Amino acid sequence: KGGYLGRVLRWLCYTRKWKFEEDWYFKLYNNDRIMIPKGFRFDGTSVPKPLRFLLSPTGILFIPGIIHDYGYRFDKLIGVKIDENDKEFLYNYHLGAGKAFWDSTFRRVGYQVCRLYIVTTIAYWAVVLFGFNAWNKCRKLELK
Repeated sequence: KGGYLGRVLRWLCYTRKWKFEEDWYFKLYNNDRIMIPKGFRFDGTSVPKPLRFLLSPTGILFIPGIIHDYGYRFDKLIGVKIDENDKEFLYNYHLGAGKAFWDSTFRRVGYQVCRLYIVTTIAYWAVVLFGFNAWNKCRKLELK
């Protein structure tokens, strides 16, 4: 649609989004369990389009990106505890921890999942230095 120029503009301006179709559970680097709920929408790792030939938004930092996106959006994760009867209890995991905490969590989960320390560290510094717009946008959404 829209011919060549339309396709180029769509490539430059559009970011694909995903939605969880079921609850997703993950064990963090410190053995804490978290859950991302069904229905959560996210855009993968936020890599600028001109740099996607180096790092895919669905590549090695995808899982850290999911957790980071949820932390940024809600300033918490959903923690999961299992009691001795295998009953699941959900709680606010690090509610109100702030941008620096979620940036650090992104780095630590990146180390845990992909073990590419240089790539993860570069991505970490990118979110530390350039993540303020996304963080502030999420805080405005929180007020609605």
